[in-house]
Amino acid sequence: MSAPRNIAILGGGREGRAAEDWCRRKWPQARLRVYDDADSDWPLPRGKQWDGIDLAIASPGVAPHHSAIVDARRAEVRITTGTQLWFEQKPSGRTVVISGTKGKSTTAAALAHVLKGELEDVVLAGNIGLPLLSLKPGSPETVYVVELSSYQLHELIFCCDVGVLLNLFPEHLDWHEGREAYYACKLRVLSAARRALADASNATLKKMAPSGVQWFNIDSGLHLVGQTLFEAETAVGALQTQLLGQHNQRNMVAVIAAAKELGIAPQQSMSRLPSFQSLPHRLHRLGVQHGLQWVDDSISTTPQSTLAAAASLADETLTLLVGGFDRGLDWSPFVEQMPGNVDLLIGIGAQGQRIIEQVSSSPSAPRTAAVDDLPAAVEASRTQSRQGATVVLSPGAPSYGEFTDFKQRGRRFAQLAGFDVAAQD
Repeated sequence: MSAPRNIAILGGGREGRAAEDWCRRKWPQARLRVYDDADSDWPLPRGKQWDGIDLAIASPGVAPHHSAIVDARRAEVRITTGTQLWFEQKPSGRTVVISGTKGKSTTAAALAHVLKGELEDVVLAGNIGLPLLSLKPGSPETVYVVELSSYQLHELIFCCDVGVLLNLFPEHLDWHEGREAYYACKLRVLSAARRALADASNATLKKMAPSGVQWFNIDSGLHLVGQTLFEAETAVGALQTQLLGQHNQRNMVAVIAAAKELGIAPQQSMSRLPSFQSLPHRLHRLGVQHGLQWVDDSISTTPQSTLAAAASLADETLTLLVGGFDRGLDWSPFVEQMPGNVDLLIGIGAQGQRIIEQVSSSPSAPRTAAVDDLPAAVEASRTQSRQGATVVLSPGAPSYGEFTDFKQRGRRFAQLAGFDVAAQD
């Protein structure tokens, strides 16, 4: 790429700041401006404001149908992303890219944990960890474990050594303007990889994955029978992990499969996994308050992830908190498959009310309560839960409107329940 003269960085968050620093080092003579719709002085350019700008670097949150992007295309401005710029540098070392609708952060962090016990230079980056453009140059021995969201994968042209796709469920349909476009972004992980790994237990992924994929969680590959890991017909050993839920166990098989592609034997990976702890806001046990267990699963933004959370705690009596920003996702599978251990379902806001209305039509419906907001949900949990129950915040919806992100929502939940918020993150 020839050196740009006038650069627009779209988004002033973590990715935008990393892009700004990188551009100042690479093109010190260029004129550079950071734009963000949250900044009243420098909102994203519109119309003729694009005149003279020859490169735009969009942060992941800026949707491709945003009016600023549409205007930039009309002005024939080259549009790229920090993720694309990093891959264009062809960084030294090996890259493992991990994605999926759910579980990608935990899986990426667990893989980095395993690899750091076996290799000298392992970097965790992308959607989790450091922005790619903020990374220092590596060496041929460096292994980059890169988590990519569907936003970061949009129109991304890249190549990686190992690509891992965990699952596909409908998500972020407003940003991608449809299910097929969202799935296409996720599937780029497999088509861009020299070695593509995918989870055979996800029906949508099994149907849509390209040819040449190496499957795990399948009888012919790495898979679990109970708690025992098998490689085809050969027993490897017992899988031990602190993580809750069968979905996390399946994702640990993904970790073992990816590490194997990097030369780490399954037995070695399994010896490292017991020391890996759950990430905050992902089925994270907070402790006991008011005679109740409290679990923060604020990362849950789909009905499927809420179902997985309830199933992960199958031996416990649950008070389940659901509802948030309504994107029109179908909650009927949740209603049909809701585990019987859900004793009290608390719906938050307008979406929570609609979920409760659907659930109430089921002959096996649990007790329900509709509340306006999270403080009221926590209070209802205290007063209406059965003694010794487990209260789980697993909203199945984004936090837009009331909170800036799932982390803020989870911290607020912990605070309302009576825990030290600083100790949770």
